[in-house]
Amino acid sequence: MKKGGVDSNIDRYKVISTLSTHPHSTVWLAEHISLGVKRIIKGVPTDLAREGGAAAEAGILKDLDHPDIPEVYDVFEENGYFCIVEGYFGGESLARLCTHRLLSSTEVFDFITQICSIIRYLHGLTPAVLHLDIKPENVIISDGRARLIDFGSAVRRSDRRNCDSMSKGYAAPEQEAGLAVDCGSDVFALGKLLDYMAAHSSADRAAREVFKRISGRCCEKKPWRRVSTAETMLKMLNKHRRTETGDKSFKGRSARRSPAGGVKIGVFGLGPRCGTTHVAIALANCLAGSLGREVCLTERSDHDDLAKLPALMREGAEGKGPVRLNGVTYLTAGYAYDVRITEDTSFDAVVFDLGCSSKKAEAVLSECDIRIAVAGAAPWREKERESCKGSAAAVETIEETGENGTDKGTVLLINPADERLMRDIRGVGVRMLPFPFEPDPMNPGKQTKKILERAIR
Repeated sequence: MKKGGVDSNIDRYKVISTLSTHPHSTVWLAEHISLGVKRIIKGVPTDLAREGGAAAEAGILKDLDHPDIPEVYDVFEENGYFCIVEGYFGGESLARLCTHRLLSSTEVFDFITQICSIIRYLHGLTPAVLHLDIKPENVIISDGRARLIDFGSAVRRSDRRNCDSMSKGYAAPEQEAGLAVDCGSDVFALGKLLDYMAAHSSADRAAREVFKRISGRCCEKKPWRRVSTAETMLKMLNKHRRTETGDKSFKGRSARRSPAGGVKIGVFGLGPRCGTTHVAIALANCLAGSLGREVCLTERSDHDDLAKLPALMREGAEGKGPVRLNGVTYLTAGYAYDVRITEDTSFDAVVFDLGCSSKKAEAVLSECDIRIAVAGAAPWREKERESCKGSAAAVETIEETGENGTDKGTVLLINPADERLMRDIRGVGVRMLPFPFEPDPMNPGKQTKKILERAIR
C-alpha cells in the first residue's frame, strides 16, 4: 500500500497520514515502528533535492539545538524521494488555531516572544541562519508554546544560495525583489506575524496600539529604517509586556468602565425581520463609541447578515475572519460558530446577534447577563408584521420564556416604536423601550444611544 508515493512501511517507519502536498514537497506523519513515537517525514523529489534545497535544509537542521525547532533523526532516499525525518510537535498551526478562536493579548505576547526568541537563537549562530518563511502556517502551538517549523527556505547568511520559495505578505520587500537578505528580513516577517495575531485577538485598544507600534517599526520597507535584529524586537516586547500587576500601557480606559463592562449581552428577535442585527450593530457601536468600551459583536444566526454589510465587506469580512472597525470586533456567522471567547478575553462586552431562532438562542441566552428581545417590523413589511401576529405573538413568546426563568433581566425593544404594540404588551412584566428609527446603526444617533444605554443598565 502506498500513500503519496511512499510505502506505508519504509523500513523503520509506518506512514499514518499525508499532512500536506506541494509541487516541490510532500509531508507525512509517520510512526517509528520500534520506538512507537511519531515523526514527520518530509519528502522532496530526488531530482529537486540534488539541486541543493532539501540537502541544505537537512544540513542546517542537523546543526541546530533548540527545544522549539524540530530535530533531525534521519535522512534517506526512497521511491524517488529525498526524505528528512524530523521530530513531531503535537498541537496545531497558528493559522488553524485562529480559525476557531481568538487569541488573548497575553497569548499574542507569549507566542510572538517565543518565536522572536527562536529567531534570536538562529541569528546568533555563526554564521547566522535566516529562516525566511515565518508565517502562521509554520508556527505550531503545542502545549501552550509556539514552535517554528519548515526550514525549506532557510539559508546561512554566508550562503549566497537563492531563496526561490517565499510567502507573499510575509516576505520582506528585498526578499521579494530577489535582493540580498539579512536578519532584518526575518524581523520584517515577525512584524507581519504580530499583525496577524493582533488581528485575530481579543486584545483591547491599548494593547493593539502597542502591537501596531512594534510591528510598524519591524515592517519598514527600507531595510535601514527597520528594526534590524530579533534582540531589539524582544526588548521592545518586554518593555511593553503586560504583567500580573498591570502595565500602564494596558490600563486604557479601565477607570471609565460602563455598567455593562465585561458582560455578555444577547440580542434575539421575536419574529422574522424585526431588526435583530440592526439593533445588535447599533448597541455594539454605542458601547464602543460614546462609552469607549472594547466590544465584540458575534453573529449566531443562520443568515450571515454581517458579512453582507458593505462596510465589513470592504474590510475583508467575506473571509469569515474577525474584522475590527471603529472599536468593534465583528465575528461573522461563518466564523463565530466555531470561535471560542476565552475567559481571559479583553472585551468589556460581547454582544451576541442571535437572530429569531429561539431554540438556537436558548443555550447562549442562558449564559448572558443581559437579554434584549426585539419585536415589531418596519411599517412597509406588512407580511412580517402579520407573521409576528402583532402584539399577541410577542406576549406569548415572552410568557413562554418566563416559565423557565430565561426572561430574568430581559429588556424588550419595540423596533420601530409602535404605540399599539407597546400598549398591548404593557403589564407583561418585562421592561419595554421604544427603539427609534435608526438609518445608520454603525453611527447611532443621540436618541438611539440614550435608549440603548437605558437597556443595558
